[in-house]
Amino acid sequence: MDVQQYLSTRNIKFKECTGNELVMRCPFNDCDVKVRHAGHFYINTAKQVYSCQKCKTSGHISQLIQHLGDDPYKLGLIEHTQGRAATVQHEQKNAASSQISKDQIVTWHNNLPDHIRQYLKDDRGLSDLVIGDAKLGWDGSHITIPIADESGAWLYARRRAAPGSNDEPRYKTPKGAQAALYGVHLLKGAISVVICEGELDALVLLSNGILAVSGTAGAGTFKQEWAQLLSNVPEVHIVYDHDAQGRAGALMVGKLIPHAKICELPGDVGEKGDVTDFFARLKRTPDDFGEILTAGKTLAQLEESELRYADVPPPQRTMTIEAWREALSSRFPEFLTVSEICMSVLAQLLIKDIRNPFGLVLIDVPSAGKTITLNFFADLQGISYASDSFTPSSLVSHASNVKREQLEEIDLLPRIRFKMFVVRDLAPIFAERQETLVKNLGVMTRVFDGEGLETDSGIHGKRGYRGNFVFMFLAGSTPIQPRVFKTMGNLGSRLFFVNMHSPDKSEDALAEQLAKPSYKLKEQECRDATCDFALNLWKHHSGGVAWDNEGDPVHLRRIIARCARLLARLRGTISVWSNDESDEQHYTNVVIEKPDRISTCLYNLVRGHALISGRTQIAEADLWVAIDVALQSAQLNRVRLLGAILEHGGTVSTEIVMDAINCSNPTALKEIETLHVLGIVNTEDQKTNNDAGRPMRIVTIKKEFEWFCSDEYGELRARGHRASFA
Repeated sequence: MDVQQYLSTRNIKFKECTGNELVMRCPFNDCDVKVRHAGHFYINTAKQVYSCQKCKTSGHISQLIQHLGDDPYKLGLIEHTQGRAATVQHEQKNAASSQISKDQIVTWHNNLPDHIRQYLKDDRGLSDLVIGDAKLGWDGSHITIPIADESGAWLYARRRAAPGSNDEPRYKTPKGAQAALYGVHLLKGAISVVICEGELDALVLLSNGILAVSGTAGAGTFKQEWAQLLSNVPEVHIVYDHDAQGRAGALMVGKLIPHAKICELPGDVGEKGDVTDFFARLKRTPDDFGEILTAGKTLAQLEESELRYADVPPPQRTMTIEAWREALSSRFPEFLTVSEICMSVLAQLLIKDIRNPFGLVLIDVPSAGKTITLNFFADLQGISYASDSFTPSSLVSHASNVKREQLEEIDLLPRIRFKMFVVRDLAPIFAERQETLVKNLGVMTRVFDGEGLETDSGIHGKRGYRGNFVFMFLAGSTPIQPRVFKTMGNLGSRLFFVNMHSPDKSEDALAEQLAKPSYKLKEQECRDATCDFALNLWKHHSGGVAWDNEGDPVHLRRIIARCARLLARLRGTISVWSNDESDEQHYTNVVIEKPDRISTCLYNLVRGHALISGRTQIAEADLWVAIDVALQSAQLNRVRLLGAILEHGGTVSTEIVMDAINCSNPTALKEIETLHVLGIVNTEDQKTNNDAGRPMRIVTIKKEFEWFCSDEYGELRARGHRASFA
């Protein structure tokens, strides 16, 4: 890494000049606060030295890097022996000018003129007690601000230009002095502290009874060692100046101290306004400042707010849900129900308390409309991210042919964060051999926890992301094999499924279809309508929706929980083995997941449907999406068998089962026994005259699931416009 690369990684702007020189704004003093050009601070990259033409600060490049809080030797910016020797030489040269005695501090303090003290009190908002404790002084031309170390011993004194003076820079640091944390000696035992941008800002806060610290090198410098000290303080707030540099500095500090809350001063402090303006000029109170602290957010919360609820392009037209339904039903009526479920998945991104990604896979045979439906949601600007296919290893890459520092540019996980991830074909992942399938589904299971993903490899070591990485997921696939469901069940299934149920078309219908507008034209019209509806939704709920969960009717939440309990049983895993002598089958190792996660996800789906319907509380009209998804998110034969049982009022015979799932008697008995072992049905054998050697098995839904045979269930599910079981 060279100097240019280092400055770029620190987001420090610089300009390249001729003769191996870089020019930038001075990081040691406020020499370039008001300038519009590149600055007065020059770096000679060949000689590895720097100098400021305004404050005359100079030294070796290693000192600059240490001043910015980094280790130049670990970064490989300079040779250790050469760099260290140069550093020692400059430190020895400048040591005398930076050292200061206690007697000198006291002398300056005693020499503080009355008019300067009055300025500090009236214009800077400092109290006499704080002026005394801080030992602010006067050297004859400048206000002296002594800087202490963690033990309270004096390190050096910064000098501030006298009020009314035109001296530039206004603040000066002795040559050779390292950046320090002003007020660090007050941190012992602290439970709350404010990090601000300037020593006098820290003192005005102390004058108002608020413990504060500040770096001595401006908003662009904050050392890791300072962050470690502050990490032990329970409550940390960052209140930097009201300007671009202050905001950038606050974000940098927030990254170093994850639990610190970044607070913003009100606009009436003015551009470049600071804490002193808040108290001294605007005459605000500590209670007023407390409100600012209360409104603070951690960097993670700010990132979520900015990314999750980022501004999206304005819609081309107003689009209500009624207009959207009409646009789809007039072109692809057979896809409307599934599309409405997909839109309910998308809308979950707007609900603030949702932390669980929701994954929905559309299932059907080829050319059944899966891709067309997914395409409706593929081009939502700023809201969705689409891919024809993907591999879970792309979420956090360990590609051997890419440098580690460049891997973030190709990682998929940051790109889908707070978005709808649309994958047109998931079948290749489900078709992998068992070893690869287990690996891929294991990665997806972790990602669907919404907490990020960290992985290790022998090439790049540990890489990944932690935090709130919620996203929504839509995909398409051909019918899934039972082994895939079993693998997902053993790992902890995170995906939900819905069948397209595209009807078979007659010869006449196919012929008539050829005379109508092309599929692609109709698809584009539905894409446009879906995009406009989504953008209208985001515009209406910019900033997200704070949901009143307790305000949702209890009896509706119970129905969602009922669906979750049924689905947990329906997609349970079982090991089956046969007795070679008797041909009997035995069912062991029954694994049924707890319904908690399913219940949460179904509730979120219902809330998503309520939101697209213009409500922020769930209603009976929303429950069909949860019912539809719950009764289809399992192996196909189980879904069909359960559908037949519910359709016949809760009781069926073997013959009905054979007809429902189009199978032989042994297969029907096997599927019936599966639901029996999973605790969904009861079974009873009855002798028949037609087949003396083979009893007919009667299957009855268990009492705890009888509601699914009720009129209420039928009415709620009918709201989905059509029956889901074909």
